[in-house]
Amino acid sequence: MLRTMEQCYALNPDEEFAQLNLVMFHTQAPSIVGGDKSAAKLLIDEISKTHPGRGLLMRARLAVMEEDFEAASSFANAAIEANPENTEALNVSGLIALQQDRYSEAVALFKSCVAIDPENYDCHYQIGKASHLSGSNTDDGIAAFETFIGNGHDDPEYLAHAHYRLAELLIVAGDKTDARSHLVQAIELADLKSAKKRLARLNKK
Repeated sequence: MLRTMEQCYALNPDEEFAQLNLVMFHTQAPSIVGGDKSAAKLLIDEISKTHPGRGLLMRARLAVMEEDFEAASSFANAAIEANPENTEALNVSGLIALQQDRYSEAVALFKSCVAIDPENYDCHYQIGKASHLSGSNTDDGIAAFETFIGNGHDDPEYLAHAHYRLAELLIVAGDKTDARSHLVQAIELADLKSAKKRLARLNKK
């Protein structure tokens, strides 16, 4: 696997997908199969020479994996300052805020993302997720999940989680009928245990 990714990078050193794949491999893979965090950092240094914004986001992702959220936020914010319309930077910064339960900040970043690119459906999902986790802005969360689900997704489990989280928000809003429908869809898509448990509790009432 490592050799294939190294060959891909050698053939396409300027291609973001090839860069990110190799950096993430070295970051996540154990040393026994070739993973090397030092190599990842050297790659990021090299990438940063020609693509500084891309390099900042890679540093942010690496810092998150190392649970250095202060550094991660700093790198992501620097990428936004360099290009305020960089939707990837807004998304990454929002995800970092979400991981630290800074819900209002996360939502503001995700909303900035969809204001620039209304078809960034991952940011729509994250707006809904932030609403679900925080227990606030229920209407915004419902609308965001409806937009995400309406677009569809290739990953059935990801889509199932959207249905489940939307159902939870609908229950808060008092719409148990639609909530049941979305829980059933979550189960049909990915046999989601959390959806099964929630549907069982809902049907007892």
